[in-house]
Amino acid sequence: GGSIKLFSQAIDKLERYPGHDLGIDLNKLLQDAKKYLIKLEQVDQAPFEFYDLDIIILDKELVREVELLNR
Repeated sequence: GGSIKLFSQAIDKLERYPGHDLGIDLNKLLQDAKKYLIKLEQVDQAPFEFYDLDIIILDKELVREVELLNR
């Protein structure tokens, strides 16, 4: 229940931004998050293995900053 609530709230907040804002492919992230939310809502009837969502970074400077953090 908690994960469904958090995912729903996150989707609501992210939908306020343009599709390629914040240096990431927000459209793809939102699409993937909505699919994941549907799976979470149906997990009792159709269990699935949990997985990470990918965040596609579009901004080259942000890519460099993330790479520095991962060192």
